[in-house]
Amino acid sequence: METLEILKTIDDMGGMIKATEKGYPQSEIANSAYIFQQLFEKKDKVMVGVNKYTMVESKRTVQTLYIDRKVEDDQKKRLADLRKRRNQKAWADSLDKLVKAAAAGENLMEPTMNAVKAYATVEEICNSLKQVYGIYREAGSF
Repeated sequence: METLEILKTIDDMGGMIKATEKGYPQSEIANSAYIFQQLFEKKDKVMVGVNKYTMVESKRTVQTLYIDRKVEDDQKKRLADLRKRRNQKAWADSLDKLVKAAAAGENLMEPTMNAVKAYATVEEICNSLKQVYGIYREAGSF
């Protein structure tokens, strides 16, 4: 499908948000991936070193990365300490302003930066925005 045809289809659906709600981009991506995989498996689509002109490599074992549990414990302690040390009022106010800005449809860069400066965590910022936007659930289109 040509680019202009795709854009017209999206416009006819009422724009990108409506098209996404109907699952159009997701199904187009899935169909494209399916066609690519068929061509790849039949070797009509060649990827040098993957499905053509491959080399037999020696059997080597890959070292598994092991991270000591002490790293996790240390990070949990640092986070707990941060939460005790941060200015609770500034932190709460910054997240409140972020929620209000999101609800008003305003630019979120400044309130997000203020939340970061007040030592709000990524999870706390995301949870604040979820209050306004909810969680995106892809429509089951296939």
